[in-house]
Amino acid sequence: MASADESTMRTPDIQAENKVDVLIVGAGLSGLTAALRLQQKDPTLKMRVLEAMNFIGGEVTTTHLGEVGAKWFTSDQIHIFDLLRNLNIPMTRRVTMAAELETCSEIDEKRLSSLIHFELNRYITELDLRWQFFKPGTKGDRKSGPMSAYINHRLFFNDSRLFMRNLVLIISGVDAEHISYADFMRICYTAGGIKTLYKIFVEAPPGDVIEFSSNELFKRLLQMLDKTQFVYGRDVVEIHQFRTHVEVRDIANESHMADVVILAIPFNNLKRIYFWPRLPREMEKSLKKHNGFQYVVTSFLASYPDGYWRRKGFNGDYIGINPLMICHEYRPKTYCGYVILEQGLETLTRTLVLQRLAEYYGNEMLSPLEFQQRSYDVSKKDHLPLTTPWSRVIWASSAAAGTCFRGCLSGAVQSGLRAAMNALLLLRPQLVTWKDIADVQCRDMPREQASVLTLWLSTLNLYNVTTYAAFITGLIFILNRFYKRPLSGT
Repeated sequence: MASADESTMRTPDIQAENKVDVLIVGAGLSGLTAALRLQQKDPTLKMRVLEAMNFIGGEVTTTHLGEVGAKWFTSDQIHIFDLLRNLNIPMTRRVTMAAELETCSEIDEKRLSSLIHFELNRYITELDLRWQFFKPGTKGDRKSGPMSAYINHRLFFNDSRLFMRNLVLIISGVDAEHISYADFMRICYTAGGIKTLYKIFVEAPPGDVIEFSSNELFKRLLQMLDKTQFVYGRDVVEIHQFRTHVEVRDIANESHMADVVILAIPFNNLKRIYFWPRLPREMEKSLKKHNGFQYVVTSFLASYPDGYWRRKGFNGDYIGINPLMICHEYRPKTYCGYVILEQGLETLTRTLVLQRLAEYYGNEMLSPLEFQQRSYDVSKKDHLPLTTPWSRVIWASSAAAGTCFRGCLSGAVQSGLRAAMNALLLLRPQLVTWKDIADVQCRDMPREQASVLTLWLSTLNLYNVTTYAAFITGLIFILNRFYKRPLSGT
């Protein structure tokens, strides 16, 4: 960062009592994790948390029906697992009443649904065998074209291509046309492969994913952070960085001075903040990158007098591809899920969801006893994780800075732990131990080296096999037509 003479900088209009040691922007899981770790390391640190909403928790909200926006996690997400265990938050395996019943999918309506499922499974397996070659920070595979082109060359059916584009969108936060094959695979690397992310975002199989009460978690965190000041409804609009401190102005035009600022917000939200000095060129380039439409995820909960989906012979799992809609049985009489729409269309969620469910489970689904929903922006991850502080500004949040299960709950906790460690290195370096560094590291993923033959066989799919077969058949036909052997003379 280019330094400037402090005498030429604007003198901050800040009262001395407004100064804190650490200012955390964002009261989601990553921001609260950072605050908790800092308090545990040094209880004398003066901290303040600015939250744009009127509640904490980020994308997860607890209602009397359950978790709106809940994200189940797998047991290999060690960071969130350890946090819940250390705070004595009960965890349970997800269970359903009729897991043995059929899953409902929009693809099953297609005439060649078996072939569509077959080539999708083949393609996902191919990607899962190659994730280990794409460690973030390395060049990885030479394929640098857009993911959409790679999908079109690997998949034969339009429905297969649409499903994969939707999967790329929910994992990376951007359209397949605007993220490269290598960048997408680097995101999959943080979770040990695309199959793990598919299990979390799409399948959520009973017994394999874990759920917990976010209400209990955030209540426990607030109890432990009783000395931390929380200010709600304060979106940050300006950040001015000086040699000895950082000045932050919120939407109420109130100024906050801190020695260190932790930005525990998605990368997308940095566009709304004016930085001085300006952000590094690489970050500005990523922020200005045109990534197509802005998408919104809307999570919902719907309660019914009975589980009508089980009456129709389904277990409650539903996968829609146009638009992407993932649904599950949440409780015996409660249905949950999420749908991704272009920004501005989220108001249509209730009508779209209920009409779609009624097509499969009956008209009773049109009249829920209660329907709750909440929308939030899809976090973009088409950039390298921001793991290095920018002078006195430190990055957090799962999408922006996570390197383990990026975009998942574990990534939020891990980025919060790293942000706390970086803050301590600036404020209390003598308190940083090897254990703090080890806590930030990713758990070793199983990395069995696939053989060359296995990798080659995984590339065979309906698209290229059909192409090869048509080419060989045509070649044989041409050779037989123009190079026929002369008939034997009589």
